[in-house]
Amino acid sequence: MEWVEVRPARIKKGRSDKEILATESRSIDQKLTPRDYLVPLHSSGHSFSSEELASWLDGLSTKTGGCVTFVIGGPLGLSQDFLDRGQEILSLSQLTLTHEMARLVLLEQLYRAFTILRGEKYHK
Repeated sequence: MEWVEVRPARIKKGRSDKEILATESRSIDQKLTPRDYLVPLHSSGHSFSSEELASWLDGLSTKTGGCVTFVIGGPLGLSQDFLDRGQEILSLSQLTLTHEMARLVLLEQLYRAFTILRGEKYHK
């Protein structure tokens, strides 16, 4: 696992949300490779139970030729264009989470999924 952070664009008066999101998308794009299996996080995405997430991740291990790359947006989220480029959109919750909280929840759920795949009892 590798953790890569991209600094969010500055939110300034007179700068549109669309412009800020486009700037952030370009910054994220610089960190991606063509082989990445892109999974942006958004509340409108697919929700999984812990067991379903584990199964989905297990299936991706044979389906992808590169890395599974989860992308969490900044304070304004991710642009619709960026969401549309994802192979799948993942939702951690219908609630709005700060990007810091989303990171924590995502890491916990990935850890939980891999314990399930290894047959450990942590997920119970």
